[in-house]
Amino acid sequence: MPKANNRPGGVAKNRLLAHLTTEERDGVAAKLETVSLSRGTVLYEQGSAVPSVYFPLSAVVSLLTILEDGSSVEVATVGHEGLVGLAAYLELERVVVTAVVQLRGEALRIDARQFSTLLTSRGRFHSVMRRYTRPYCGKSLVRPAVIGFTRSNSGAPDGSCPLKIMP
Repeated sequence: MPKANNRPGGVAKNRLLAHLTTEERDGVAAKLETVSLSRGTVLYEQGSAVPSVYFPLSAVVSLLTILEDGSSVEVATVGHEGLVGLAAYLELERVVVTAVVQLRGEALRIDARQFSTLLTSRGRFHSVMRRYTRPYCGKSLVRPAVIGFTRSNSGAPDGSCPLKIMP
């Protein structure tokens, strides 16, 4: 479990939060707590609810898709440029990835319900989150094809590697 410190420092060190006005940043900072994340810490698992949203400052988090055979595929890496817990922004009940800390460091944490409340307020916060989310939505269209790309064991005479699109 991440170690918490109720004094959020360095809000502007996270690039997403740095795009907010000073007034908005101060309002968001009041709801954040600084946490120390250790390497290997699982922030949430695929299929679970997102209890908190993290804005990394110096930590780096891998987002993994766990496959049916138990292996995993890294689908994204999040550092000080983003947030971990995108499912809260998308209002998903369950996450589709597992979030694991790859490089220890600090992050700012906010309860997912408080994060959702911030999204309904006027200002740049919602706009900044929307701009950050767009590239991830594009990646989600490609991800199933990449994960489903397998070599055929059928002994195709041409040695082709068929692309299997998974739902």
